[in-house]
Amino acid sequence: MFAHDTTRVFQSLVKYAPVKMRSELFNSVRKYVLEMVKSKYSVFFVRALLRRGTKEEKDYIIGEHLMYAY
Repeated sequence: MFAHDTTRVFQSLVKYAPVKMRSELFNSVRKYVLEMVKSKYSVFFVRALLRRGTKEEKDYIIGEHLMYAY
């Protein structure tokens, strides 16, 4: 998930996959959000989730990031 090519695949899935598949993808990586935000390449996947994710997914990402920001 932290390599450039893997991140690009996940970004494409977020962009073109149906909402159900996108939600399943998010649920499988949600425990790694904080690590992904700090990664050189995975941060772009998180940005794609913030653009195209559901409100609950966006709230989780922002809440998780802000909780550990301080």
